[in-house]
Amino acid sequence: RAARAPGPPQVCRRMLGLAPDRPTLLVTGASLGAQSINRFLAAFVGEHAQFLRETGWQVVHQTGKSDIDEMRGVYTSARVPSVVEPFFREMGVAWGSADLAISRAGAGSVAEAWCNRVPSIFLPYPFHADQHQKLNARPLVGAGAAVLAEDLIEPRENARTIGPVVAGLMRDAGARDAMRRAAESLGPADGA
Repeated sequence: RAARAPGPPQVCRRMLGLAPDRPTLLVTGASLGAQSINRFLAAFVGEHAQFLRETGWQVVHQTGKSDIDEMRGVYTSARVPSVVEPFFREMGVAWGSADLAISRAGAGSVAEAWCNRVPSIFLPYPFHADQHQKLNARPLVGAGAAVLAEDLIEPRENARTIGPVVAGLMRDAGARDAMRRAAESLGPADGA
């Protein structure tokens, strides 16, 4: 229940203290955060700060404990409105605020994206020997509701390979709408 949005995006954004009518990016490395995702976002925001400001994007970012101060500083320096926390107890509010998400692909994260119909870019944890997070993401990726990308760990490499995917989806509301409809076509995410 805490993973399901309590209302429409405008309500969720207000609950987070954000502007209700601005596009919102959710970034989450799951409950512990993900340092390589945080560092990629720092590089992405540094490179695209003007674009983010001009298009009105704001960010909800769950960093984990170790990168909280650094990431708050990144968004402040770029003058990009954000809510940056080590952990969100009510993830449904965070997911519900989002027009687009960047996330790990653990089973819980994939289920939350599906449940809330959030177009997502999944970056599976790169150090699992069996790469099972890719399998977790497969139903949403196969339906066209999500994109699977490889976390190359190094921030500049991720900015080079994943950055254009993120920027492209941020620019293309039609593509995001199509992804949302694809998630809806999968039916309810209410299984165990």
